[in-house]
Amino acid sequence: MNVQAPAEVASRWHRDIYLRGNFDVADEICTPGLIAHGTGVAADAPHGPLFVRQDAAATREVFDIESMTDDDVIVSGDRVVIRWTMHGRHVGELLGVQPTGQRVSITGIDIFRMDDGRIAEFWGEYNQLDLAEQIGALGTEAASA
Repeated sequence: MNVQAPAEVASRWHRDIYLRGNFDVADEICTPGLIAHGTGVAADAPHGPLFVRQDAAATREVFDIESMTDDDVIVSGDRVVIRWTMHGRHVGELLGVQPTGQRVSITGIDIFRMDDGRIAEFWGEYNQLDLAEQIGALGTEAASA
């Protein structure tokens, strides 16, 4: 395997897999036993690249992702932390809300633990409250009408 700098490997998670939909990259940058934690990760979620493939596919079914930027990247020891922003359109059911076509902006923070140049563990959190408000899942439009 071509060993890349940890920050570049972690950035490929966002850029290549989620933004571009190149799910095969998961096999290249993730360990077979990758463990995921965080917002929306089910207790029985699969490990390894399969988790990443399924999560990215589900995300891309809900959002037409127009851009995804790594706003801050911090590397410390075997950890890479990325604060990110995604822009896109709401095109699939989410939180019981049918597709609105609404433009959304989502922010989050991901932490990656690296092992031998690959991602072995992942923690991800994003601003669910802000997203729910943007797509009308909180009923704020009805309350203000």
